[in-house]
Amino acid sequence: MDGSTNSRLPITANLGFYNTKKKGLVMSNFGHVQKVTKEIGGKTCTFRSLLEMRWAVWTQLRKEQGIILEWWFEDPECLLELETKKFKNKKLYLPDFTIAYRCKSCLGSGKKHCLLSMSMCIKTHARITCRPNGKDCEHYSPGMICPSCKGSGKRYELEETKGYFPPKDYTKIRLATEQYNAPITLIFASLNDHSKNSKIRAQYARAKRLEPYLKRIIWRADRDIFRPIKHLFEI
Repeated sequence: MDGSTNSRLPITANLGFYNTKKKGLVMSNFGHVQKVTKEIGGKTCTFRSLLEMRWAVWTQLRKEQGIILEWWFEDPECLLELETKKFKNKKLYLPDFTIAYRCKSCLGSGKKHCLLSMSMCIKTHARITCRPNGKDCEHYSPGMICPSCKGSGKRYELEETKGYFPPKDYTKIRLATEQYNAPITLIFASLNDHSKNSKIRAQYARAKRLEPYLKRIIWRADRDIFRPIKHLFEI
């Protein structure tokens, strides 16, 4: 993954590449978890948990509603290589979901015709975006590739579902936020700090420490997202 437009993620970090020899790391084996294989949106995926499966259904629903452009589950092209701070060790991190949105800067065209940002362009031209032919626009620049999406017309985000959140996962996600520029959303089925179980409270505290570095955390996906669409989860 070198940051080119052929890659899923337009990464600008020094680290990170896609190694085809590491495809075997796509699906980790958890013997205590019953896997679920389901076709969603024409894609047959094997999920390690109901949380992953339900989030895939919700993601496909967002695609059908036009909120996102496309999604991938454990996409091998998004296998990230991370470097630890102290000993410079290498860690691999494969996000659960890679989400493609339409680039806000160029509105999906991959090109810009104004040197100003979209918001400044609209403000400068009395809330009317300057025309592609450059008329009445001193900032016109023909054929300029959009710097935000590198001409792909898309922006990418990562979404990670967690039924259990150990320290090692905290470390991987924290390193990913520092070494890659793709925003990350962390999803829990239900996690709060009111549990009598000290381990659950520790997971909540761990996630709270990570929250400033993420796009957002969804603490109660079961209640806030899945309950209204539970009829879609029939296996």
